Amino acid sequence: MSRTGQAGARVHDAAADRRLSALILELYREARERDARTFCDWALRRAREVVAFDSAMWGHGNATAERVDLFDVHLVDQPASMLQNYARVQQHDFLARAVGASPHVTVELYSIISREAFVRTPMYRRHARRFGMENLLCTGWPESPSGLLSVISFWRAEVARRFSEAERATTEFLVPHLVEARRLSVLGAMQRRVGIGEMPGGCVAVCDQRGVLHEAEEGFVRLVASQWPSWHGPALPEPLATALRKGRKVRLAVGELRFEWAWLDRRLLVGLRRATAIDRLSARERAIVERVARGGTAKLVARELRLQPTTVRNHLASAHRKLGVSNRAQLVRALVAAGWPGADRGD
Repeated sequence: MSRTGQAGARVHDAAADRRLSALILELYREARERDARTFCDWALRRAREVVAFDSAMWGHGNATAERVDLFDVHLVDQPASMLQNYARVQQHDFLARAVGASPHVTVELYSIISREAFVRTPMYRRHARRFGMENLLCTGWPESPSGLLSVISFWRAEVARRFSEAERATTEFLVPHLVEARRLSVLGAMQRRVGIGEMPGGCVAVCDQRGVLHEAEEGFVRLVASQWPSWHGPALPEPLATALRKGRKVRLAVGELRFEWAWLDRRLLVGLRRATAIDRLSARERAIVERVARGGTAKLVARELRLQPTTVRNHLASAHRKLGVSNRAQLVRALVAAGWPGADRGD
């Protein structure tokens, strides 16, 4: 290649890198603002600007050794009948097996089978030819130990438009950002509506009424695994799943972990955090110290809670001992350090 040609290639690569970088930044910005229900469709159409494709699918679900369940599937320029037809030929999907054997790697169709062999397969004759899948990139993104799984496929309908190695590598680089941005979009939208998991150090997950995970922050998965080292999703461990199914509680303490949850749109948002100093207080002690921390006197707190001032002082003294403090200023600092946002920081 001439020097001019080399310079042109470098300019082209730099421009492609800038487009990819701009897309990734936009993904995370939109994840905070966009309706979670429309995020995947928007993100796939934006991804088309860095890796051109004719149609695409983004499936999210979970996987066990026995089966894969995709409960949230977004299609771009494919009819819903494609999924129905795929269910009839799924047993012939050699590409799914190849993707499953190479987690986090973007697989290009003709890297695992020749064109001549592909057109003779039942998968091609009964499915791919009908839905314009002459060229394909597919990435499986499993997450352990939660069992969560994302699958993203890009298709081209023209035989001659094979995906290049550069496009395969770009897709492989982009997919984890798509997965993480989607997680932020889903969890952020639910947190804003429910208000669970907002205490510092808290993390959240989404599950169904059976206690099967649909989405989870990495911190949530790490904390659950710290309490149940042998846990493997996608079902949450007992007794948490049992408590969720029974539905009689909205909070649960297990060892040093504290769970809380709320229903939203037929799903559960589950918040999780480690126990803090506040958790050592009784319900009565907590009610008193929160009011004192906001500036209330023993007399005012007693009136509000319909207690005797002496009773309030006794509970406050007990709370001071548990928290290792001796005055209001230290109490406020202890509560703020434990993640309680309502304390008046003034001494």
